[in-house]
Amino acid sequence: MKTSLSHLPENKQDQLRAQTQIVFDKVAAGMIILFGSYARGD
Repeated sequence: MKTSLSHLPENKQDQLRAQTQIVFDKVAAGMIILFGSYARGD
């Protein structure tokens, strides 16, 4: 399992950082796990 976003294009990294921040602001989540095309980077 990859634990960073470094394998994704920079624009996708920025989008995911913004989206995960919204989730973390709303709920007490310790981790968000991606799967599917975003996890693969396509």
